[in-house]
Amino acid sequence: MLTPKPQEALLLAHGAANHTLNRCRGGWFNRSSNPAPQASEVVTTRTANTLVDMGLAEYDDAMLPSALTLTSHGATEAARIIGAKQAA
Repeated sequence: MLTPKPQEALLLAHGAANHTLNRCRGGWFNRSSNPAPQASEVVTTRTANTLVDMGLAEYDDAMLPSALTLTSHGATEAARIIGAKQAA
């Protein structure tokens, strides 16, 4: 069971083009939905690292990442969360 922050991060990435969040000053954001994100639309690096550690996402470069992309497991988990919210 994921805590709320990783769940929000999965849903944000799931809605992004190619399930990919881009690096910004405050963390990671969905560039396709908003080129100038608000604080509530940014995934912190700590939360991104949690997703990577759980195998739900991966960085494009381990040393200097510029993109965070959901893995197939992460996309499946995001779809499950969306389905559970729609059923409730």
